[in-house]
Amino acid sequence: MANLFLAAAEKLRDYLLEPNGLGPRLYAISQRDMVEIPNLMPPNVALRRAEPDFQDENSETIYPAVLVYCERMENRLERKFTAFSGRLFLVADVFVTGQTLESIDGDAERVAEAILDILSERQGQWTDNLAFDGRLEVDFEPARRGAVNFLGRAKVRLELLACA
Repeated sequence: MANLFLAAAEKLRDYLLEPNGLGPRLYAISQRDMVEIPNLMPPNVALRRAEPDFQDENSETIYPAVLVYCERMENRLERKFTAFSGRLFLVADVFVTGQTLESIDGDAERVAEAILDILSERQGQWTDNLAFDGRLEVDFEPARRGAVNFLGRAKVRLELLACA
């Protein structure tokens, strides 16, 4: 079953890193809003679940960053004769940083908007065992002081229908 959780997170990361994924969408949003948002390159989008303070101490994090992981699962036994059939709850955890509060104004929101744009095009079957029905939510946290700079955060949570 762990393979299913990892496969779901990898699939979401792959969608975010597609040629028409986060990079071009963030560029379009930054042009629309007439602001500058640092590029999100593949190393910035990782399969990891860690708080930014811990992550900064233990690896070299490049911001903005999107950490993708499976937060939880519910086995609802919706399909007979399967070990697992229910919902997986994935998170795309967005972190932005800057030297001043003004420098990160709206950046986490813009990255979340780009993720939502990608997901709106990805409703339906992802794999034989995973489907996205469009259910999601976004939490925005107030900016706070990080180890060196200010840190902004948004969490995009989505539900996948899954069976194994």
